[in-house]
Amino acid sequence: MHLRAVLLALVVSAATASAGRAATIVAAGAPSALGLPFSRFSDPALDDAGRVAFLGGSAVLFQVQAGTLRHVLAAGERGPGGRMVADIGPPAVGRGAVAMRLLFAGGDAGVYRLRDAQLEPLASAGAPVPGGDASFAGFGATVAVSGDGGRIAFSALLDNGVRALFATDGAT
Repeated sequence: MHLRAVLLALVVSAATASAGRAATIVAAGAPSALGLPFSRFSDPALDDAGRVAFLGGSAVLFQVQAGTLRHVLAAGERGPGGRMVADIGPPAVGRGAVAMRLLFAGGDAGVYRLRDAQLEPLASAGAPVPGGDASFAGFGATVAVSGDGGRIAFSALLDNGVRALFATDGAT
């Protein structure tokens, strides 16, 4: 069984945007007042004085095996390739394998499989699509795992604007 813990915080901030100009209030990977990095935002509200309130969350992936809870990866930690994890998509599980989409600070993304305590890349933004002349540009939030954990299905946006579904056994 896999759990995903999400910490929600209500944060109030003064907006610095002036009329006709946009300003970044907070970005994925930035630390919250609790010290945890933000990985997602929702429900923004704005008043006439420019104050903004929103819900912010931080994602953590846990694994429970033989009754033991184990921390796998969290937003704000270094993930595959030493990149800072900004968000973790909902996990899918099949016979010892866990698959998920990871977003990294700076906008990179990929689909990964956790097997035998190792994160294996299955598809990465910028990598060529198997059998095609396009590259992966982004990934849907959810993935699916076959019952035996050997095949992973996911959706992706390609650099040519096409959306497609893929299935892999990890050899791609």
